[in-house]
Amino acid sequence: MKRNVDTLSLRPWLRAIEPALPMLATRAAVELDAQRRGVTNNMEAVLELGALLKNSLDQNADAEPSQQPTSLLDPSTMVLVGRAFEKIPNKQVTNVAELQQNLREISEWFNQSASNADASHAEVLRDFCLALASGASAHHREFRDEQPTNRYRR
Repeated sequence: MKRNVDTLSLRPWLRAIEPALPMLATRAAVELDAQRRGVTNNMEAVLELGALLKNSLDQNADAEPSQQPTSLLDPSTMVLVGRAFEKIPNKQVTNVAELQQNLREISEWFNQSASNADASHAEVLRDFCLALASGASAHHREFRDEQPTNRYRR
C-alpha cells in the first residue's frame, strides 16, 4: 500500500555551506554601495539576500511572524551571521532570540533599500554584506586542498 505524505516545501534559506553565498553577498554590497552613491540599479541581489534572511526565520505561509519563532539556521550559519552583525553598531547578538530579532529587522532594511524607499541604511547594510561575504568565503574550502589524515589513503 502506498501512502501519500504531505511534505512541506521549504523556500530557500541562508546556509553557510551554500557555495553561491559569498558572491551573492558581494553583489548585494556592490548594489548597496551604488545606492549609497546615488546611482540607481535594479537591486536583484539585495532582494535575494533579504529573502534568504527572511526565509531563514519563518517558513509559515502567513506573512506575519508566528507566535513561536523558529529558525532554520544551523550553528555554523548562526556564527557566520553573528560575526557579520558585529559590523553593525548596536547590533551585537548574545543569544538566538536576539539573532532572530535582528535578522528580522535586517531583512526589512534590505527590502526597504531594494524598493529605494529608504537608503539611510545602505552603508550599514553594505558593511554587513561584506562581512557576510568574507565569513562565507573563509568558511568554504576547496575539496582538492584537503589533506588526507593518513598518507597511505587517497
